[in-house]
Amino acid sequence: MGGTVNESCINVYDFSEGCQLAGHMSNGLFHLFHYGEQVHVSLEIVETSFRGRDHSNGLQFSGGVNGPRIWIKDHANLRRHAYWCEAPQVSRLPSQESDDFEADRET
Repeated sequence: MGGTVNESCINVYDFSEGCQLAGHMSNGLFHLFHYGEQVHVSLEIVETSFRGRDHSNGLQFSGGVNGPRIWIKDHANLRRHAYWCEAPQVSRLPSQESDDFEADRET
């Protein structure tokens, strides 16, 4: 998953699902649209916790974040799912790598 998440908008692409999740903040809630499932989702984030609703079926979810760990509770079946987020990988453009290689050769 990659994209932008900030205090006014969410615009991410889920590579495992092959779709976009995007929306904006209004009245303390993110109003999102999941382009793969074609559903609206509301999301409220308060410090390290969040809660929301899938508007296609009215089901609620909640969760929290603790460092790289994320947990989500599905209120429909009361199951809890845990995830581990890795730090984003930083890559360099090929032109940057060749410039560094040339600099190394000159020294």
